[in-house]
This record gives sequence, structure tokens and C-alpha cells, in this order.
Amino acid sequence: MTRRWWTVFVACVLGLGAVLAWVSALALELEHEQRVTRARADQQELLRLALWRMDSWLAPRLAREAARPYFEYQPYYALDRVYDEMLQPLQGTNLPLTPSPLLVPASDEFPLHFQLEHDDALSSPQVPAGEQRLLAFQTCTTEPVVSRSQTLLHGLARRVSFAALDAQLESAERRADVLADAAPAESGPAPGAVAASPVPDAGGLDDERVSATRAVAAQEAADDAYSNRVELQKRAQTSKVAREAAVPWNFQQSDGPTDGEGAGGADGASRTPLAVSVGPLLPVWLEVSGPPAEGDVRVGVADQGDPPDGPSLVYARRVRVGPRVLIQGFLTDWTLLRSALLGEVRDLVRDASLRPMLGRRRDDRVADDAGLVLATIPATLEAPDAPLGAPEGMTPLLWSLVLVWGAGLLAVGAVGTTLRASILLGERRSRFASAVTHELRTPLTTFRLYAEMLASGMVSDPATRQEYLETLESESERLSRLVENVLAYARLEQGRSPVRLEESSVATLLGRVVPTLERRAHDAGMTLRTDSDSATDARVLRTDPTVVAQILFNLVDNAAKYAAGLADATIVLRVSSAGARLHFDVRDRGPGVPADAVRRVFEAFERRGPENVPGVGLGLSLARGLARELGGELELVRDGEPGACFRLVL
Repeated sequence: MTRRWWTVFVACVLGLGAVLAWVSALALELEHEQRVTRARADQQELLRLALWRMDSWLAPRLAREAARPYFEYQPYYALDRVYDEMLQPLQGTNLPLTPSPLLVPASDEFPLHFQLEHDDALSSPQVPAGEQRLLAFQTCTTEPVVSRSQTLLHGLARRVSFAALDAQLESAERRADVLADAAPAESGPAPGAVAASPVPDAGGLDDERVSATRAVAAQEAADDAYSNRVELQKRAQTSKVAREAAVPWNFQQSDGPTDGEGAGGADGASRTPLAVSVGPLLPVWLEVSGPPAEGDVRVGVADQGDPPDGPSLVYARRVRVGPRVLIQGFLTDWTLLRSALLGEVRDLVRDASLRPMLGRRRDDRVADDAGLVLATIPATLEAPDAPLGAPEGMTPLLWSLVLVWGAGLLAVGAVGTTLRASILLGERRSRFASAVTHELRTPLTTFRLYAEMLASGMVSDPATRQEYLETLESESERLSRLVENVLAYARLEQGRSPVRLEESSVATLLGRVVPTLERRAHDAGMTLRTDSDSATDARVLRTDPTVVAQILFNLVDNAAKYAAGLADATIVLRVSSAGARLHFDVRDRGPGVPADAVRRVFEAFERRGPENVPGVGLGLSLARGLARELGGELELVRDGEPGACFRLVL
């Protein structure tokens, strides 16, 4: 039965531990997800700010390029409305030429401007020809600069055609319009809409807190994506407004060259204004395949892990000058441009990179939907996830788990202690019932046998009859003491043991209890010796003499049971003073208390000794309980001397 109870207890403890471990793991996982979500949200804020910075740095430069008149893409051009010193308009074919501002490269990031015509004729204001080339060398540029521009122009000619670039511009124009005009809510959930949780199901746990936590994490991720798309739309709208403000559509160009564009045009009679339409300046990636041609300089090719025949970034616009259709733009040095852009955000996002969006791959669309795209360049900003630092100190969740585990361990300990105490109590009660039954059977059997013999007249000898009567008296006293001890223990356990305090001297108290103790020792074939001095005998104490007598009798009775039949058959009762206390020591010369029984010698129903020694294991336990009721103590004295010594302190 005991093993069964302990098996059930261990199984319950293991089940409780498994449940607590599972709940703790789930709670820690949810807390980790919240920390990851918060870190991702902070990272998204930094990325949005980084995108704003890069677009803000590049947008004015692009607006300045978009505002250039179409005729500046010629190395030299003639101006209308030129006047002499007499303020008379100059006419004819010998009009003065003006060098284009683009004759010298505008910046290191934009090393080459170009103009592409319908027949794939490619030219650049930085690569003049003929006499204009010599004039440029004499006035504003050098041969190495022009040679480098010419090399770049030759390389660009191998990579671009009018039809392909025109198609790419049309596609880029549609995408720019979509980014600038489309409502963000059409491509993703608006704030307040809870998306499906990306967290794996935790075994079907029907817990509202778990569901709410995951819903909040999913909502924060959806809100971040929504905010990214809103900001991408705003940046795209800003870029579009800047371009349209710089170059309005469909205007009559009256201040620049007309049908006599460039140097050496026709006479004034044929110079009539032309309708000029300038489209938006849009970014386009030029993708190539195959090895580069010999001598080809790939300015604008990425250098961060990209192949040498990778894409180049150009900005281009469609221009209609009367019946002519041109594509004008400039080639970027993508390496320098990317370094400049990333330098603007190095304090916000470390180890970031810009990846070109080519061919609208699936990952490009995902990045576009997430809003991590520059509005001025079809490139995505990529940055490693922010490191998730360890939580500072103990979080509320960790404190809660510590308290839960502590309470669980305390509960397990309390239940285990209670179960152990209950099992031990049951075992002691079982032994007590067995011992009481045995102790009652012996005197009752003697009573019945002797009573029947005396009643039937079988004992006629007066001496024998007197012996039988004395035996019956002894057994009745033994039975009375047994019953009295059991009843006293029951009253003590129930807390209703009556104590009647009265004042008496030590000598008076000993005079009341010693005769009974001597008789009990004599019955066991032993003698009782009392040691006390006159000073101690004269001391007065306030106690219950009846209870003291019962305690001392139990101690002497215990000594008489275990020390009888030895050579030194003396029980010593020594009374001594210790300050305000009195010590009553009861010592015998028996086998003493074994070392393994010291801790349990005062427990109820605990018996240690030969089986033939009568008793139910209540004497010492009852004596200690009664001593404490008097405000004293009963303790085992281990002084190294043979036998056992119990001390009553009052």
C-alpha cells in the first residue's frame, strides 16, 4: 500500500513538472517573439529613416538633371534672341555658340550624359567632334577627360538600343506612377487588421493570452509593412512632384534652338519655334550578358559581389522635338553612387547594402511590398537583423516563472511531507493497535483465568489465593496505567490536557512521587536512589504535581523495562538547580538508546528494544508533551556514560 501511494505521488509530481516545463517554455517562446517583434519594429523605423535620407540626398540632384533643357545635350548650341551692342537682334547663320554645361562631367557619380536617337545614333555632350572638340580642349576640358567619356560612350553603345531603352522607360514610367498614385491599403492590410500569425501552432493550446500575444505580434508586423508602403508611396509622390515641377509636359520652347538646332543652323527665316515634349527622368537598369568587350570600361557596375558584366544604372527621359524622338539621360557610377548613399545612413544602419531590382523577380516584389525600396532608384535596402540582446535583469515573466516554480516546489514538498507523515502515522497507529491489543490481552487473560479459578473454588490454599489476588491487583494497576496513558495522549493531542498549577517545595513534591516510583522499581527487581541537596529541596516551584508524578513514573517505568536483570539494577533520580530552572534526571545502567533511534525516541508509538518488553510506545512521547504543557522540556542527555539519562527541566 505504501509503495502504491508513493508511485502515485511520483507520477503526479512528474506530470506537474512536465506541465510547468511546457508552460514555461511556451511563455519564454512568446516573450522571445515579442522581443524579436519589438527589435524588428525598431529596425524598420531605422530603415525607413535611412530610405528617407538617401532619397532626400538624391532627389535634388535628379531634379536638377530633370530640369535641364533638351538642347544642353549638345556640346555647343546657338541661342535665339541674341542682340548686338546696339541692341539689335542678330540673325543669319553666324550666330554665337554657347558651350553646354554638360561639356564637363557634372559629378563623379554621373560621369556621362548621352543622347540616343531613333536610329540608335548615340552621342554625348562630353564627347564633342571635329572643330568643337578642338575648341573644347582650348576652353573648358582636357583630352584625358574627353577620352574617358568617349570610352564610356563606346561601352554604353554596346549595351543599349533605342527600342530596348524606350520599352524599359515605358515600364519604369508605369511603375513610378503606380508607386506614386496607388493606395497602400490595396496592397496590404491597413492598421487594425489582424493578419495570420506566422508563429507555429503550439500544440493546439486554447489559451486566450497566447492567442492575444501572437495576434499582437502579427499585427505589429503587418503595421510595419503598412507603414513602409505608406512611406514608399509618399517618397514616390515627392519624387514625381519634383520631376513634374522641374520639367512641365508639352510646352513651346521659345528660348532655345529651334529647327536650326546646334551650330551652323539655317537662316533666320527658317528658324520657327518647335513643340517640345519632355518626359520624366526615370531610372533604368541595363542588364547585359556575356563577357565584356576588349577595352570596355564598366562604369556603374556594382562591385559588392556583382559579376563584372553586371547591370549599370542609367537615368533617361523621352524628348519629342517636333517630329524627332530622342532619349536623353546620364550614366551613373553605381559604385560611387551606392557608397555615397550608404554613407548617408552609416550611423543608422551598419553593414547595409543596396541591391538592384532586376526583372521584377519574386523577391523584388516582396521587397517592394514591404516598402524597403528607394523611390529614386529601383534598388532595395538590405541590412542584417539587429542583434537581439539579452534582457536586462529579471523580466516580469521570469519573476513570475520563478514564483510559479517556487510555489510548485513548495507544494510538492508540502504534499510529500504530509504524505510521508500520514503513512508513518498510519504505520505507527497500526503498530499501536497491535501493541495495545497485545498489552490488553495479557492482563485480561490473567483476569479471566484467575477469576474463574477463584470463583469455582479451585484455589483452597489461603496463601495461593492471596498470591492470585495480588497478581490480579498488579495486572489491574498495569491495565489502569495503560488506559490512563492512552487517554492522556488523546487529551494531549486534542489540546485539552488539564493542568492545575500549585506551589510546593521540591522536598514536598518528592515526598509525593518517590514512594510510587520506588514501588515500580521494586516490582522490576531494581532499586531507586534519590540524590538531592538541602538547598534544592527548599526551592519552591509552581507546577502540577500530578503531571510531574506521571512524567517521572513514565521515565522510571521505561528504565525498569529496559534495565531490569542487569548487575547494576539501580535507577537514580537526581534533582539539581540550574539558575531559575530545576533538573530532574532519571538515569539507569541499561543498554541505553541506540544512535539510530535518538531522533525518533520521543515519537509516538515508536518502540526500540526486545520484543518481549511490554509497552505501546507512548511513554516518552506522552512525557515530553506533558513537560511542554508545564512550560518545561524533556530531553535525552548524551554525556558518554553507560545507560540512558532523561532530564525533565522545570
